[in-house]
Amino acid sequence: MVFDYPRVLSRPGAEVLASFRMHESAVVAWFSVLAVGALLFVPIALGVGRRADSVRMRWAVRAAVAAGVVQAAGLLRWPLLVPGPAARSASEFESSTAVTEFEFWNRLLGSVVGETPGYSLTAVCGLCWWHRSCGAGVFRAGSPCSARSRRL
Repeated sequence: MVFDYPRVLSRPGAEVLASFRMHESAVVAWFSVLAVGALLFVPIALGVGRRADSVRMRWAVRAAVAAGVVQAAGLLRWPLLVPGPAARSASEFESSTAVTEFEFWNRLLGSVVGETPGYSLTAVCGLCWWHRSCGAGVFRAGSPCSARSRRL
């Protein structure tokens, strides 16, 4: 397994940076792909928004756009911000400013910006979309959920 994400994040910053240096090209490539995937929420949500006919759906679109942006910001820390501290930490001690810098950005862009709000906004968006297609009118004929309810 390359980089052992997300378990690698429970290790000390110096170990995370060392692991990043060992697998830098793969980590940068895959986190860039993940960020593009997160950003795809934006055009998908805007496309859905053009068909939005309720206040709940308009809020779902806003939540989806915000989710895509904050998740991408969190994911892009790996290809954009981590390579600098990782390179500097190779020649410095474990208590270096490079490790401190990494730990700051990792906490800010990982937990505070990317993960917690990103997952929460995705959940809000998903619940609003589910309610629109399945919950309102509870399995009315022609809804995407009506066929599923008959199979259960």
